[in-house]
Amino acid sequence: MSVLDRAYQKAREQLIPLAVHFDLTYRCHQRCVHCYIPESWRRGEGPGPELTTVQVKNILDQLAAAGAFFLTFSGGEMFLRPDILPILEHARNLNFSISLLSSGTVGLDEEQVEALADIGLAHLLFSMYSVDPAVHDRITGVPGSCAKLIRTIKACRARDLQVVLNCFIFRHNHNGIMTLKEFANQHELHLRLSYDFSPSWDGKPAPADLLMGEEEIRRLIESQVLREKKEPLENITTFSQVEDQGCAAGSGLCYISPQGEVWPCVEVRLRAGYLSQQQDFSRIWEGADALKWVRQIKTGPAADTRLCDYYREKGQQDWHLYLKNKGEA
Repeated sequence: MSVLDRAYQKAREQLIPLAVHFDLTYRCHQRCVHCYIPESWRRGEGPGPELTTVQVKNILDQLAAAGAFFLTFSGGEMFLRPDILPILEHARNLNFSISLLSSGTVGLDEEQVEALADIGLAHLLFSMYSVDPAVHDRITGVPGSCAKLIRTIKACRARDLQVVLNCFIFRHNHNGIMTLKEFANQHELHLRLSYDFSPSWDGKPAPADLLMGEEEIRRLIESQVLREKKEPLENITTFSQVEDQGCAAGSGLCYISPQGEVWPCVEVRLRAGYLSQQQDFSRIWEGADALKWVRQIKTGPAADTRLCDYYREKGQQDWHLYLKNKGEA
């Protein structure tokens, strides 16, 4: 077991929120076909006012006091916030290990890339679906997004920033996965492939003409993409391989929305509390019913299933039954 594995295990056992995913905005200039965030939210039409700079910094102070260390900022597109650099500087002064998840196509000019290098980040994670502009831009819905992303990647590597490429596998990009991997190797980038799509929060189905089945993807990777190039499967990190280390939702990690809501994780939309309403993070983390319920089911009959799958299929009904039994529903 690695040092990181032991840290996550200890965090789960002692209920330390070691890792936090913090979305700073749901607004986004891209229209990626597989995005789980409702399109109206990405246009800036909901679900409520975003946290102010002061509120975000206050939450970061509370997270540091609670023992958080790994901090992932994302969105939407976080670089649409004009206060992103002051937020990152404050987080770094609190000694967080910071990763950023971005499209890499807006708000990252040469001056800003230099500022990120000076702040010091663990990783920059960019969503990239193909080195073929026609394929990548079709998925993002924005012409020219591939070219902009490649320029950003080269600028970041010139400043020695660590870059990770996140690639979801679709019907229209699977033939170019090895070319993408060669691009990653050329620029000394890590590549993460995934076929595990999150359902849209507004209930809209995923585009049937783009998405591939899990078994179809596995066969593709094992037989066509990697074997032809004699690439071992274990060299490709997928989200499912990470999940095999054990789910820490609500016990070793949590999610914070742009409106200050606390959830067990981004896959389990159970509102545990509101940091935007001056609620204290530690009190939410230690006492919220939503988090207690998640911790119970992970040691109960549903422990052998993925928490996010359980919540999507049955957990929401069980959660309302839990509240009803407590006289709160």
